[in-house]
Amino acid sequence: MKKLLLVHFFVIALIAIGYGQGTISGTITDDNEALIGASVILEGTSNGTITDIDGNFTLSGVPEGNQKISISYVGYSTKTMSMIVDSGSNDAGTIQLSQG
Repeated sequence: MKKLLLVHFFVIALIAIGYGQGTISGTITDDNEALIGASVILEGTSNGTITDIDGNFTLSGVPEGNQKISISYVGYSTKTMSMIVDSGSNDAGTIQLSQG
């Protein structure tokens, strides 16, 4: 009985962890060139990622609802972007940073 209760607890916990979260993906550029290693952070959290060699990023574990991401790169102005996130994949498109 205790084992069954414990198994149910873990199954419910795993479902709750994955529920109500989405993924934001996109590309960071400057004048149509990919920015490698740009930081993308979900504001108000420590959840973040960096762009790959093609300027692409994927930020997972983002709660559903209105969210803000902050994009920064050395020598460029930081950009903040608002998105409405739903569960599943959310495309931020191509985000262009300007030197500053």
